[in-house]
Amino acid sequence: TVDSDTYTFPGGAEGWAGFANMNTDLYPFSFPHGGTVTFTGAAPSGDVNVRFRFERLPYPDVDPAYDAATVTLTGAEEATYTVEIPSQGENTFSSFLLYVVDRDLPAVVKDVRVTASADPSVAVFDGAFGGVEVDGDTYTFPSGAEGWAGVANNNTGLYPISLENGGTLTFTGSADADVNVRFRFEAAPYPDTEPSYDAATVTVAAGSADYSIDLASQGANTFSSFIMYIVDRDLPVTISNVKVTAADAPADVPGCTDAAADNFNAAATVSDGSCTYPPTTVNVTFSVDMSAVDTNADGVYLAGGGVFGQDGVLLTDDGSDVWSATVELDMNTQVLYKFRNQPSYGTWDGFEDPAGLIDGGCNTGAYNDRFVDVGESDIVLDTVAYGSCTADPFVPEQATVLAVGDAIDFETDIAIESFGGTNASIVDGVLSVVKDAGAATWAGNVIARGGVVFPLTTTDNLVTVEVNSSVPATIRMKLELAADGSQSAEVDSTVAHTGSGWETLTFDFADTGAIDANFDTLVLFPN
Repeated sequence: TVDSDTYTFPGGAEGWAGFANMNTDLYPFSFPHGGTVTFTGAAPSGDVNVRFRFERLPYPDVDPAYDAATVTLTGAEEATYTVEIPSQGENTFSSFLLYVVDRDLPAVVKDVRVTASADPSVAVFDGAFGGVEVDGDTYTFPSGAEGWAGVANNNTGLYPISLENGGTLTFTGSADADVNVRFRFEAAPYPDTEPSYDAATVTVAAGSADYSIDLASQGANTFSSFIMYIVDRDLPVTISNVKVTAADAPADVPGCTDAAADNFNAAATVSDGSCTYPPTTVNVTFSVDMSAVDTNADGVYLAGGGVFGQDGVLLTDDGSDVWSATVELDMNTQVLYKFRNQPSYGTWDGFEDPAGLIDGGCNTGAYNDRFVDVGESDIVLDTVAYGSCTADPFVPEQATVLAVGDAIDFETDIAIESFGGTNASIVDGVLSVVKDAGAATWAGNVIARGGVVFPLTTTDNLVTVEVNSSVPATIRMKLELAADGSQSAEVDSTVAHTGSGWETLTFDFADTGAIDANFDTLVLFPN
């Protein structure tokens, strides 16, 4: 029942009984951004619940429909009540109903107002300052206004505005004559305005149209003050539906981001692990024929030099005693190496005799290593015989066996090997040796490696050397086997050189491993 603004749901009424709005001028309702129902209410006979319902059309075409939250009216005194309406998307409603939930309790409901919420993304320019005149959405910059006059946005829900990736500013504008307007973003209201950003000025032409302004990226800056300025005085302009839309971050572009890579992609923003690089190494295949020697049961190795070092690389037997390995080596380098007929066993022993390398000219450096010049393509080296520069085993010249009283007089061509920082040469039948200041303490010279046999015995155990020196010096002599340097003996001269010119130094190998060993290599250390 209805009695003016008092509504009652009597005990005998239908369960669906209610009250319909008959002011059709209100229709259609739409709530794309939500809204509110506000009204004045009272409960003269005790608390009573009421609710509102929105329907697409009157019964039976009611859906889609929306039931607002139930409100409890309390007290006989009139009060204002508000019901929130969430966004209803694109739905519209042309039926608005009131229901009293509790039977036989009168409810006073009047001054019902339905308000659709404004678009929260639309600026509200009603904060005029400096003399700008505002009439709804029409703005005028009169002659008497301050030069800095403008209109501030008061929709604080827009703040802070971030334009890290740029964006757009759109609005609808109309004017009777062309009017220039511009927009400004500030960090905060005056005076804390910086950093700030002024968008491009736009001319609003006669008539109504939609306008768009591109906004440049502002990095990490944010803005909590948004101002509109009318540039031309005394020309009214209507501006509405002002929206600022920040651009999305550009999509990641996967690819290779390393400029040093073969497939560098300048447009890529995130590495996808696809980078490929120019090769820096090539494969080099080494092989040695061991059939002319007794191959060590523990295998044959590629060792020595700065790359392979002491332990080296184990080669693989192809079944015919030819041993090989393929190794990755850096491009454009020279790599030194020798073959070794045993593992290192923690020593530097067991390498192939360099005599054949020296004889064949495939040696280099202080240790007469083999070498390979690595280019930018794979290399397969020719198979060589152990201790030889070619596939044929090295056959050394027959060594000279010294007898008591025989001498090495350096009048003939004798092989000299310097190591550790000494420099030796034969001049006018004399071996001249210079030990550099930076030479190693173990620096010396190998004389006639494998070319002369020293058949020392328990009775013939002395070796003498004529030495010319201008400074006192202790000279050390070492005898060893060319084929196995680990078999050796070494002694100092029995009396040191006094530095007084030519002197005969004696080296006594009694009680050393040189007796009956037939060592065939002599080494002198000018200590």
